[in-house]
Amino acid sequence: PCRDAVTGGAAWVADDLLGSPRPLDGATTGDYPDMGCYELAAAGDDEVFAAFSASRQHAYLPCEITFTGMLEGGDTTFGPSAWLVENTTLGTSSRIATPAGILVLANPAPGTYDVTLYATNSQGIGADAYPIVGVLTVQPTDTHVSTNGLHIWPYDTPANAATNLFEAVGAVYGATDYTGTVHVAAGDYAPLQLATAANGFSYLATLDKPVSVIGSDDPAATILRFHSPNAGGGLYVANEAALVAGLTLSGKTTSAGSDAYHLGQAFQLTHGTVSNCVVRGCGDLGQHTQPPVVIQGGLMVDCAIRDNLHPANAHGFGRAGLGVYIMGGEMRRCDISGNSIPYARADHLCAGGVYQTGGIVRDCTITNNYGARWVNYNPVAGGARVDGGLMERCIIAGNINGSYTNNNANIDSSAWLKDSAGGLLVNGAAIVRNCLVAGNCATNPLSPSLDTAAGLVLTASASGAAVTNITVADNRHLTQGDQRAAYIAAGRLCNAILWGNGTASDVRQTGGTITYTCLASATTGDGSGNLASNPAFKNAAAGDYRLLLASPCVDAGCDAGWTADDLDLAGNPRILGKRIDIGAYENTATSGTMLMLR
Repeated sequence: PCRDAVTGGAAWVADDLLGSPRPLDGATTGDYPDMGCYELAAAGDDEVFAAFSASRQHAYLPCEITFTGMLEGGDTTFGPSAWLVENTTLGTSSRIATPAGILVLANPAPGTYDVTLYATNSQGIGADAYPIVGVLTVQPTDTHVSTNGLHIWPYDTPANAATNLFEAVGAVYGATDYTGTVHVAAGDYAPLQLATAANGFSYLATLDKPVSVIGSDDPAATILRFHSPNAGGGLYVANEAALVAGLTLSGKTTSAGSDAYHLGQAFQLTHGTVSNCVVRGCGDLGQHTQPPVVIQGGLMVDCAIRDNLHPANAHGFGRAGLGVYIMGGEMRRCDISGNSIPYARADHLCAGGVYQTGGIVRDCTITNNYGARWVNYNPVAGGARVDGGLMERCIIAGNINGSYTNNNANIDSSAWLKDSAGGLLVNGAAIVRNCLVAGNCATNPLSPSLDTAAGLVLTASASGAAVTNITVADNRHLTQGDQRAAYIAAGRLCNAILWGNGTASDVRQTGGTITYTCLASATTGDGSGNLASNPAFKNAAAGDYRLLLASPCVDAGCDAGWTADDLDLAGNPRILGKRIDIGAYENTATSGTMLMLR
């Protein structure tokens, strides 16, 4: 392909490395020189040059590969020829004679092939041998991993299964025309051998081609453990057609710097899908924590990220989120629960559950996580901190913010502790809608700041934020007398319910707007649409914050931005009545007319 290929007006040196003039007529035209340092002239009448091409260079079984020879010179009719076919992976070779310049291989064994053509023309003039190294790679469509496999390449049967994941992924076929599958048998895999990815870190495997890694219907049956000497870890999923399903990942990483928070311990997801997986028991051996899951793109769906605990003797100082850090892509129907860190290691932590700067978090539960900040100013939430992107139809409940500072006279404790939320903290131009924030708490034991809340916080950085149709209920500030459902410094809060969050003030507002919201301190009739009436939950004591039909919040919200295709937290359509309801739930009961017949 390099012959006579310097076109488009590119300049060239007049002579090649041997002093031959440029251009010389190669295979197509004498108007253009060859690429590279040598110029090749066309063959003479008494010469013959050979070459060949393959019908495909990457194949899966069953397949048929055709090698087609070509001759150049005075006589271009093939005579008897021979082919040397070498499977360099298996170490096998064969010589095949053909009456003409065509070789057909039917279902060649898996492996990478070097092929050499030894050709003659009809006059018996022989051409120089023409080899192509790595001209063909054949791979199985399915490979296997097991704890007791024989580890025999290409790992295409359960008996010959690989004992580590990255070799099974490397052996399987994966391309745009077919997605290969790696079957991981049930078992508890001791920390597996790691391989270095393109980013320089060590992972169980990198999925950078169309391939599915499938474990068990119950992910608890297939546990992959890792122990990374750097900030790598579990699986790096980096292809749009890649899929991981039915696995539990657990392990440790060793981060060296404070910027490792953008690298996930168990999953680094940039493209593709992770489904029905569990991430638990992750921790740090380095100086700073890493989130168990980092989502930069792709989809994580129906997964659980739970019980990733950083014990009191942990090495890592807090960074990002203890459950998930999402920058892009989508997380859907996931459970993020029970993730925690001791307050003395919290440092610059952002959230105990989810730290979101972009992407979509939808239909998730973020519960019973513990986040904190210690002697550093950094907005932090026990449940979720949202700086950007969209969060909708999520339940944020039972989380704790234990931010703490010492009682040093040189430290302004209230400044260090401000912008702390037990449940949800919005710290940028994010959209949050149809969410429930309930049963969260904040514990700021020394010199607590007024700019905190057990439930919801919109910081001064949230001027572009829109928080709509949210219910904030039964949150508690355990150590501060001025209990609050919310602290609003900027942004827009609309169609919200702030109710039942202690006995003191329900909201502290230093900026932003609050409209069409039900809260005890509301001033009715001032044009804001706010209500001061009890919202009439169905059964708040049992955690049921849906609205009774007689609730003043029914048909009392602002419809702007909502359509009939939108759904509430329970998956019911908005809008069912005359107007949208206030809060996370749309009332589904209907009033009727009773007819009495005599």
